[in-house]
Amino acid sequence: MTSAPPPRVTACVVSFNNADTLKKCLANLLSQTGVELDVVVFDNASIDESAAIASEFENVKLIVSKQNIGFAAGANEAFAHCDGPYALFCNPDVFLHPGCLSACVKALEKSDANIAAAQPKLVQSGKDDQGRSRLDSTGILLSLSNLSPRDRGRGKIDEGQYDGATEIFGPTAACALWRVEALRKCMIGGELFDEDFFAYYEDVDLAWRANNQGFRFLFVPEARAAHDRKDPPFHGTRIDAIAFANRYLLLLKNAHATQIALTLLKTFWWELPRWIYKSLTQPGFSAAWKQLFWKLPKMLKKRKLIGS
Repeated sequence: MTSAPPPRVTACVVSFNNADTLKKCLANLLSQTGVELDVVVFDNASIDESAAIASEFENVKLIVSKQNIGFAAGANEAFAHCDGPYALFCNPDVFLHPGCLSACVKALEKSDANIAAAQPKLVQSGKDDQGRSRLDSTGILLSLSNLSPRDRGRGKIDEGQYDGATEIFGPTAACALWRVEALRKCMIGGELFDEDFFAYYEDVDLAWRANNQGFRFLFVPEARAAHDRKDPPFHGTRIDAIAFANRYLLLLKNAHATQIALTLLKTFWWELPRWIYKSLTQPGFSAAWKQLFWKLPKMLKKRKLIGS
């Protein structure tokens, strides 16, 4: 009897000046077993050797952009080359452990079609002085109380406290295996990730949209990967400002009217001082105001399209 071919997965990697980590990321991806893997790298006009590094791998399709169009648009461009049943979004600073991808595939194959994606356990690369790992993400937590979605377990010592397979609000775009069919059902106006976000919280937006359509998500603790996370301030004031404003766009686009009102009332007393302080002390923070008010009409229009 002829055995069935391994599941086909397209890995979508968006790079931007990631020469320090990209080679290891791609090598780890291509060493995964139990799947038929295609890798697409979309390089966002890097000025380092990122594109050259990706071109060294024969089994990697490289797309080089003439300008930095942001993570969301770059991921959409990479996803356009996906023609198999599964798509893996993987940041260039994520390093998959052996068996990570096959474990996520098996979890999805055993679950019903409403489980749209699976996320592995992400740990920080370094260890503490006792040789213990710290968690990076075990899934997205959506908290409207402080307008800041966050990663479940982030920064905590990994003591197995999250090792039960469980459903989560959504998977981080740093590393998540999605059913392509579910992704296509979540597209709005031809976009998967909302390109108006540019970078940061576009994964929360997609997960929220998918939840509203009845999809669910699974955390797979036996699948593991390391993540050398770089938060918005690492990328400069402009990106930090955009990420700051994106929290509001996320809320106004996806939440119910009552949720929006209650959240803004609760957070007003500390959010307004933060806006003022950042505006006065961080040159370039005006990008937050531009992001919020220029993109607000688009978000309200998209809100109508998704029926929030």
